[in-house]
Amino acid sequence: MSRSNTNDDPRFKKAVKKIIDNINVSVPDGMKCADYLPAEVQDMSLQQRIRRAVQRARGIKQPPPTMNIDTSTMSTVSTLTATPPSTKQKAKKVRHTSKAAHQLRKNKLLDREAKSNATKYATKLYAEYQKKEKKLSAEKVSAIVEKELGIRVPKRTIQNNFALGRIGTSPKKKGPKGHFDNDTVLNLTNSFETYVKIKQLNGQSGDVTYKKLQKLLKQCTSQKKDVDCVWLMTRLLQESGVDLENGITRCGRFHVKRGEG
Repeated sequence: MSRSNTNDDPRFKKAVKKIIDNINVSVPDGMKCADYLPAEVQDMSLQQRIRRAVQRARGIKQPPPTMNIDTSTMSTVSTLTATPPSTKQKAKKVRHTSKAAHQLRKNKLLDREAKSNATKYATKLYAEYQKKEKKLSAEKVSAIVEKELGIRVPKRTIQNNFALGRIGTSPKKKGPKGHFDNDTVLNLTNSFETYVKIKQLNGQSGDVTYKKLQKLLKQCTSQKKDVDCVWLMTRLLQESGVDLENGITRCGRFHVKRGEG
């Protein structure tokens, strides 16, 4: 029977009226009172139509459909539920005393030098075993250095330095390569490092700040207008042993010939 024929059935209207007049009468009981057959009373679809008709007659809005979730799938559903993250709290800036700040810079410098020494030792050890009959892989050399010094040197770093001939030398700092030849960079680096060292020894560290040194470089390269002094400054700091932050000057890489470090 179609839905339209069901709604026009006098029994349908009688069942709806019976349920509306008596709130305690259930839908199946109202259908029995309306002379529905037992098979029709068990029809869940027909019961639902009568129930909706009663709700419309009473002015009750139909509630939104609900979804029944099996407890066995709760773990899967919970992983798909998106919860907004907590707002990121701004990190509190800690102002160190001058003594503490100096110690932090010193520890940072010592840590960098320890890693540099470990890289030198690793490349030397790797080069020595390459000359022997029993060669060791870079991975095994890295494990030996880590066991002896407690510092891990990646095997790729050992292999790359060995391929470039940088055996027993400090790791090259990150920075731009530039287009200057080595002789020009050597002269600039020596002059740059000597100037900074003299200023620091005379207690004039305020004259060797990043901005002031950048202005001096701009004057030295005034004939080359396309020179980016910011990148040049970064390269000189990379090639030399100048550490403006710690006020320390060490021997630069260009002060010795390659392979003699």
